[in-house]
Amino acid sequence: MAVTALDPIALLILGVVLSICGLALAFFGKTALNRATSILGGIIGGSAGYIIGGSVSTEPYLAAVLGLIGAILGSVMLSYAPNATLAFFVGFIAAVIAFLAQPAPVNADPVMLARAQDGRVMVALLVMVVAFAIVYYFVDELMKILTALIGGVLVAAGVFLILNDPTGDPGQRQLYAAVALGAVFLLGTVVQYALARRSPRKPRTMPA
Repeated sequence: MAVTALDPIALLILGVVLSICGLALAFFGKTALNRATSILGGIIGGSAGYIIGGSVSTEPYLAAVLGLIGAILGSVMLSYAPNATLAFFVGFIAAVIAFLAQPAPVNADPVMLARAQDGRVMVALLVMVVAFAIVYYFVDELMKILTALIGGVLVAAGVFLILNDPTGDPGQRQLYAAVALGAVFLLGTVVQYALARRSPRKPRTMPA
């Protein structure tokens, strides 16, 4: 993905901020969400909008406007509907994985190529809907795993942006991002479950 309108320093800052938010979300989970939902949503949405704007246009103002819109939407969504937002993030990740897992069309015919691409998109959307429904229904039971996964994805995106080098090997950046995702996801899950076990349980009060 060529991000033509974004400054390398801006990408570095975004990468650092996303990595910090991802680590906080992965290792502290629901605690981080409860204390900084608005801030986390604004940073994630603003970063996504800024990167998308720079990817689709060389005009820097579009990236700034989309970043502002994304920050507002992300802050509102994560503040007022955190469970639905988490389920949406997981569904989106599942859709991306399903899209990439399908074989890319190699037919030179434009009509067949368009149909194959539409088929891949439809399968990805179906996976997204199913994943959203399942995660939203079991969101409380899966909270630790979900926050660790989303935190790992944010850290991976941050690492990918931090290592932004037009002359470098994109495959190496993707490898480092994948390693960061797996490491943060596993460590975050382990840490959250360990902290949950160590936290004192409130004694149950007997009814009068």
